Order: sequence, then C-alpha cells, then structure tokens
Amino acid sequence: MPMSNIIMVHRCIDGIQLVVETPAVLSGYKRAVLTPNVNEYDRLCAAMKLDPGTSPAVLSKVFGGVTIVRKGQIDVISDGERTVECTERGCPRRCGGQGDVLAGAMGTFLAWHVNKDPAFDSSNVVYALGACMLTRKSANIAYMACGRSTTTLELLKNVGPAFKALFESDL
Repeated sequence: MPMSNIIMVHRCIDGIQLVVETPAVLSGYKRAVLTPNVNEYDRLCAAMKLDPGTSPAVLSKVFGGVTIVRKGQIDVISDGERTVECTERGCPRRCGGQGDVLAGAMGTFLAWHVNKDPAFDSSNVVYALGACMLTRKSANIAYMACGRSTTTLELLKNVGPAFKALFESDL
C-alpha cells in the first residue's frame, strides 16, 4: 500500500505525546486524525505555541491539514477548512475505553473510504463525524440499559444497533 493511503488515528496518550514532542511527525499528513481529550488538546496547542482556547480549525491548519477531533461534551472536528460539531447524545459519563472505540470506528470508516476510491481526496471530517456519532449513539444505548455502571463491553455490544439506527434505512 502506498504511504499516501496509510491511515493514522492517534488517540492514546503515547501517540499524542509523540506529536507533542515531535510535531513534524504528522505535519501535512492529511490522512492522519488526532483525537485528543481536553488535557491532550491543551498540550498539543502548547507544543505548537498556541493558546489552549485555539479552535481545532486553527490547530489543524498549523499541523498542515491534519484532522483534529477535540473530544468533549460536544466533539469538534476540523481539517482546517471544514469544521463540524458532533452533538449526538452520548453517555453522561465516558467510560474507560470509549476513546479506543472511537479510534476503531474512525479507522474503519476511513479505511472503507480509502479502499473504495484511493484517488478520491475528500475530507476526513465526514468520516470522523460518523465515527463520533456512532460511538456516542452506542454509549447512549448502553447507558440507557446499564446506567452509571456502563462499561466499554456494553458500548461494544451496541455498535451494531447504533450503526443501524444512524446509517441504515429500511428500504
């Protein structure tokens, strides 16, 4: 597979730390997606000498078009040109591992896109939004069943029903 088709989704603290310490590792690589939480986002901004209140669009531009998914009560997604917010209702309490589910969904959606038409150069924003929506919907369904004891296992069990509710229509 050519390097231009390799998808990189960074969600773990080690991946974010690598980017904080060596920003050039991803600079300009438009197939990369960073999914920082609030604290990681602040560290990325500091590494690029930006104010922590800087928008994901500005941070993305500084990184040369790397897609940024700033996770929070409302996820903000930007590739520096397009910015969207994911307002899909999620779980009032994020469970450990939810970021891993998001990264897996995002990698899957991006791979489907690249495998369908590698020459098609569209934004990662739409695929990142779909992954955020899917993760939040899965978490919401799990929370409705399990309440505050929701774990990642319950979230994973609800990926299928959430995908169907969001993206499949009865024909």
